[in-house]
Amino acid sequence: MLDNYTFHIKALVNLGISVAIIFVIFYCCQFILRLLTKKQLPWLKPIHFKNNEIISVDMMAMTLANTVRVLQWVLILSALYISIPYILQELPTTHDYAVTLMSSVQKNLWQVGDSLLNFIPNVFFIAFVIFITRGIVKFLKFIFSKIERGELVIDGFYAEWGNTTFQLLRFLICMFALVIIYPYLPGAGTKALEGVSVFVGLMISLGSSSAIANIIAGVMISYMRAFRIGDYVKIGDSMGRVVEKGLIVTKVMTYKNEEITIPNTQILSSQVTNYTTQAQSKDLILYTTITIGYDTPWPKVHQMMIEAAERSPLISKDRRPFVLQTALNDYHISYQLNAFTGHEDKIPGAYSELHQNLQQVFSENKVEIMSPGFTVLRNQPKDTTPVL
Repeated sequence: MLDNYTFHIKALVNLGISVAIIFVIFYCCQFILRLLTKKQLPWLKPIHFKNNEIISVDMMAMTLANTVRVLQWVLILSALYISIPYILQELPTTHDYAVTLMSSVQKNLWQVGDSLLNFIPNVFFIAFVIFITRGIVKFLKFIFSKIERGELVIDGFYAEWGNTTFQLLRFLICMFALVIIYPYLPGAGTKALEGVSVFVGLMISLGSSSAIANIIAGVMISYMRAFRIGDYVKIGDSMGRVVEKGLIVTKVMTYKNEEITIPNTQILSSQVTNYTTQAQSKDLILYTTITIGYDTPWPKVHQMMIEAAERSPLISKDRRPFVLQTALNDYHISYQLNAFTGHEDKIPGAYSELHQNLQQVFSENKVEIMSPGFTVLRNQPKDTTPVL
């Protein structure tokens, strides 16, 4: 009878110790949760990137609180899992079950410890590979940033290729490093990790075909040097300034302040007109066509059209405009005015001024513009020139 009493006392002592450990774990976690709720941790500060707040204090506090809650239940369940065999072994009726359970617990703990000891050399190797990879990436970033800024010049390698080439090399180096450290990761070669790899590969193959096509197109566009950020371009029916040039899409701000997002695959298959390239040297030509009747001498038409172009402040004064006769139609002649400008950012306004000045000059000289063409039966000559 005394022995049973002693067994029960020991079981109660072990139970009390287990309960005390669980309460300590619980209250410590609750104390940390209260601090996180009141944001009283001095080291808890927001994370900024380029003057933008990426992760706020509230987000960090919420994430840490959820982590603490999960850790709390993991520790409590672990304490129960370890303490139950020690409680049951003190009772004669459950002694044999406790021994079996305790041996299982010890076996699992030894396996975990052995796995951790065996993983320590792998940790050093993985850290070494990551250290070397980071060093190579930083060195490449240093070199290509100098190339992009024009501080380092390599014959045949353009400055705008710097960032794209760096991104490609960084991706290849990181993938190569991942392939090297993969066999040394915990669980490498297990069925679970193989299943995850197959699932990820299936998702990539099914859902990212268009994204990969856009990335390849973005790389090709960069090496084609079709345009740079800040250039005024026409892509398909969209015309404006390039504000963002990414691997997947390119964004263009039109003259109406409309931001248009264009997939790179669409750009690669479209005709791209870059106005900035020639406008920098004032070689960009604006052209417009009007039709004038055969009864007006063509030298006079040329003179009036050139005068209209020279009245526009957006037309270059260094290069004289010129006129081409592009067609001899049935009832009129097509005259094309060509004028040089260096204001690629004001093309719509320049065209508007040209058209206004053409109307004004021809009206002043009493010459009828036959655009659009029309047919009329006249009994006698009649002046149809509008008075402006």
